[in-house]
Amino acid sequence: MGRTTPLFFIWFMIASYILIGLSCVKKDTPVGADLIDPGDSFLQTVTISPPIADSFGYAEINLWQGENLLVGDYEDIQARTLVKFDFSEIFSDTAFVDTFVITQAVMRLVMHEVFPSVGDPANQVHFLIPVEEDWAPSLVSWTVRDTVDSDTLFWDNPGVIPTDQISGRKISEAVIGSTADTNFVEIDFDLTQWINQERPDTLSFLIITYDDTDWIRHFYSRNGGVSPEIFFYDQTDTAAVDTMSFSTEADVTILGYDTPIDDENGEKNYFQVRNGVRQRAVMKFDLPDSLKDVNVNHAELTLTVDGSHSSYIDYDMDIGIYMIAELAIDDSTGKDKMGVAVDSISVAYYSRYTPIPEDSPAEDDESLTFDGNSMDYVVQDWLSGSLENHGFFIRSTSESSDIEYLSFYSREADESLAPRLKIVYTRPISELYNSPSDSISGSIKGVDK
Repeated sequence: MGRTTPLFFIWFMIASYILIGLSCVKKDTPVGADLIDPGDSFLQTVTISPPIADSFGYAEINLWQGENLLVGDYEDIQARTLVKFDFSEIFSDTAFVDTFVITQAVMRLVMHEVFPSVGDPANQVHFLIPVEEDWAPSLVSWTVRDTVDSDTLFWDNPGVIPTDQISGRKISEAVIGSTADTNFVEIDFDLTQWINQERPDTLSFLIITYDDTDWIRHFYSRNGGVSPEIFFYDQTDTAAVDTMSFSTEADVTILGYDTPIDDENGEKNYFQVRNGVRQRAVMKFDLPDSLKDVNVNHAELTLTVDGSHSSYIDYDMDIGIYMIAELAIDDSTGKDKMGVAVDSISVAYYSRYTPIPEDSPAEDDESLTFDGNSMDYVVQDWLSGSLENHGFFIRSTSESSDIEYLSFYSREADESLAPRLKIVYTRPISELYNSPSDSISGSIKGVDK
């Protein structure tokens, strides 16, 4: 018994020193941070809300000055059109090219009228021909007619385009069959093989018909209801196919518009995502240094619908968000790089044909949360690299012809309604210890912007 007393005393003293050391740990809990008790796993959450200033944008879509792209033949009128997409900033970005796998590329036009309005054109074939910048003027002579559609290219003599040259350079064709309803008829050109082979900086396409049918199709231009678009389908895994859509040149430059919408009181407290004219928005985040190299367990972005400034009807509206890596806006052009697809969510809203009253209670506003493994991976990439100039590109992925829109509260709104990026993370255990004489090094910090 006497031999065990010194041993017990030694163990008692060791335990006492350990308890005293742990009681001296400096704890630093930031004000406003959304923290989860780390427990034994050192699990914490940081909520960055709202994003930094000047983070939202919107832009109208403009292609030509008119509303129509005319394609077809009618009496002495030979209607052709040229559609240009400038993706030089995207295809020149090696990170984008390497990570975004194009499994399908489609150019879509939406027809809204046939001229003349009587009868029914049957099976009119439309050809899509890639055009180099210096190729179109030298191939044919063309003038712009002084009409309400003065933006449209009318070819003086379409016969100078040889048949063999059309078949030789044609990369896609689409046939619109006989249809009585000419409104919102979609025509898709498959560009997959050509895009993957060429990856061009500028995509210019001559759209023509090559038959003797006396019909002219009216397609929407960038000022119309549903502008021409190119869809890139990205198959990153076997679970789902995500989509990035760009409407001619305007959607590439939209990231340069960074002014939220003013409401009637002059407050910039909401931004819009719109169908039809394809209004977009951008959110930018500069993540705090304290999150450098942490392990992301979960990440989610929450947006709250501002019902008083929204107008939508009874259909499913998809809202997609996409990562923007190393966001660096050129003030002169507004162009930026796009990252890989992040996540998307489908929300079915109940029928509402007019905006809800201005004084509607806050509980009528619905929140959308974007999360999932892909979001976790993206935020992990942010925290493993540069912490500045990252963000999300927000758009409607709905292809509805209804020109409806949703408004979301921006950073100037009440904190409970503003966008919130929530990150649940752990720190490597090795970072929690400094030296043998200093049991635990300070604190685990979260930041609320």
